[in-house]
Parts: sequence; structure tokens; C-alpha cells
Amino acid sequence: REQENRVFAGLLAAATATNQFGSNTTLIEHVLDRVVAPLARKIPAGVLAVVMDGMSWAVLRELSPDLGRNGCMEWFPIDAACFGCALATLPSVTSFSRASLLCGTLVSAGQAAEKRGFEEHSGLRAAGRAMLFHKDEIGASGGDLAEATRLEIRHPNRKVVGAVVNVVDDSLEGPEQLAIRWTLDQVPVLRALLSEARDAGRVVILLSDHGHVLDHGSKLNRRPDASDRWRSASEGLAPSGDELLVSGVRVLAEGQRFISPVTETLRYTPNRRQGYHGGLTPQECLAPIAVIAPSLAEIDGWQVQDTVPPDWWFESAEAVPAPTPRVTSRKGRAPAHPVHDYRQYTSGDLPRQGRNNP
Repeated sequence: REQENRVFAGLLAAATATNQFGSNTTLIEHVLDRVVAPLARKIPAGVLAVVMDGMSWAVLRELSPDLGRNGCMEWFPIDAACFGCALATLPSVTSFSRASLLCGTLVSAGQAAEKRGFEEHSGLRAAGRAMLFHKDEIGASGGDLAEATRLEIRHPNRKVVGAVVNVVDDSLEGPEQLAIRWTLDQVPVLRALLSEARDAGRVVILLSDHGHVLDHGSKLNRRPDASDRWRSASEGLAPSGDELLVSGVRVLAEGQRFISPVTETLRYTPNRRQGYHGGLTPQECLAPIAVIAPSLAEIDGWQVQDTVPPDWWFESAEAVPAPTPRVTSRKGRAPAHPVHDYRQYTSGDLPRQGRNNP
């Protein structure tokens, strides 16, 4: 995986320098236009966009079986390449990437600007009125949503409701000994949001602004005025063999230049935590996108793609099967996305990143 990390970081730095990304690459600042707004226009009851700050692919995949047991399946477009994930801004941190996601443009901003940018976004406004709730506005203490959040999700004329959930990013600040198993019981606010969306007939779009790497004996490379996983390029300290200098218009650090690790094992700040982000690995820079709806729902042009994970993904010997999906497709067309059976891979093909990264 470390070799893959280095290759990915080099390709990302080169693409960022020229601002040339493949046509199938969804940039984080385009997610509202490419994913949220089109689905909001398609679904009569609208959509609920849940931004799980810091959610990595590992966390989403650990949540997936529990989503299936609760009747929530992942859906993919039939005629187009599935979205899969979005490419975070650089550095891959909340103040840059989440703001760009919620505003639909490259920006460094706080919650007030995120709310304004989301609710005034032209693509969302074309679909209908939009409303965004941050962590403190959602509630969900013990699984109970704030009244204002529940009413907006149930509002028949509110086509897009957004909710920012910080539980993943907050967990990285915890003690090193903490081992979180990502289930709906662990994230009651997500369970409550999914329940309200189901009752209102809304499709849920699970989004992330960036991922993270877990701490596995990381080594400290102390640098002045550095964040956990990135540092300024104006310090005069050239990149080491484990770092890259990255520049380009999608770099939102000062001067549109920064230096960051290409390995999971390096950090700049002395306090060791559960995990970090801001680096150049795919675990940090690829933000998953998942469209969630009941298996018996009907979304024109979309279908369920079930996954069959290998037995070694789970510590328990007996895995609970997901509900059988109902596949919808256009007349005369066979489904484009068959069941993806991950059992074809060996444990060596898909290395773990700790307990919560199958």
C-alpha cells in the first residue's frame, strides 16, 4: 500500500500542477452540480445530503453491512460511470475541502459561509429550495433530532436538505487506544437522519470532504507552523524523500503551494492521536460518495449494486446477508452494474489499515 500511496501522490501532484484531471474524476467542488442537484430534480420528495466530515472509504465500507441490515442499499447510475468518490481539495483538510464541497466552488471558509454558499448555490436553487444544518443544529442526543431539522426533512417543498455530521473527524482526536467499530449504533445521529429521510421519501446522499489515515506508530518530523500532515512551502525547507511539493489552482494553502507526506507514517505535530489528514495518500484525498435508498425504491436510470465481501473482512464467523435488492432499469436495457463479489480477492490483495479499514 505504501508503494501505491507514493504512485498516487506523484500522479496527484502532476495533475494538480497542470490542473488537468480525467473526465471521470469528480472534483469535490463539483459534487453539488454533478450529484446532489440532478438527484434532487429526479426525486419527487427531494434528497438529504449528509456530509460525514472525514469519512474514509474504510469507514463507509464498515458501515455498509449495517446500512443493508436496515434496508438501505447503495444505488448507482445505469448509463454512466458510478461516482464512487470525489477528489478533495489540497491540502485535504476540513477548512478547505468541506467549504469547497458545500459552496460548490474552491474556497476556504467557515460554517457561516458554508451555509450561505449551500443555500444560495445556483444548481441547488434550480432544483428547489435548500437548507443546511451543522453539527450543533442537528441535535440527535440519544438519537433525537432537533425539531427544526426534522421539520425541514419532512417539508414537502424543501428539495435539498443538508446535514454536517462530525463524528468521524471528531473520533480522530481521541486517545490512541480507542478502537471504533463503525455501525449505526455508533453513529445514532446518522441512524436518526436515515429514519427521517425514509419516512419523508427522500434519497440520502452520503458524502465526505476528505478521508484520513490511522496512526500506526507514526514518526514525528517536527516542522514550525505545520499542521498534522502538511506544511507551508515558504519555510525554505525542501521536501524530504517522504514528501512532495504540490502547487496549482486547487491548492488552497497560502501561495497555492504546500509540502505534504506521501506516506502514512509521517506527522508534523507532536501530539499523537487516533488519526490524521491533510496528506497526499488516497486514504486522505479520496472522499467517498454513496447514494442510499431502500431496496424497493424506484429511481429512474439507477439501480442497486450489491457487494459480497470476503469472509476475512469480518471477525465473526457468520456474516448477516444484506436484503435482496430490487433492480430497476430502463426498458430493453440490462443492468450495467452486476453484483461485485469481493471474494475474488485475497487478503494480500486488499491489505487492512487497522480494524476499521477492511
